[in-house]
Amino acid sequence: MIEQKKRWQIGLTLFFFFYFISLPMLTSLAPTVMNITVVGPLTLAWLLALSQFIMIGSVAVVYYCLMKRLEREVDRP
Repeated sequence: MIEQKKRWQIGLTLFFFFYFISLPMLTSLAPTVMNITVVGPLTLAWLLALSQFIMIGSVAVVYYCLMKRLEREVDRP
């Protein structure tokens, strides 16, 4: 169980890190792409920044559900 838990923690942490580091990297390396207007005054940079709030909630829910399931498997006789 500990190996399974560690694997999920490392995977989610790497996803979390790369998703959050993508905004500063893309705004500095590809500013013209990030300034493309998508809807009204919203640019790709703003959409990526706002999507990070949704992503952090999703990662938290996924982590909670996975750890709850792993705990149930350990508690089984």
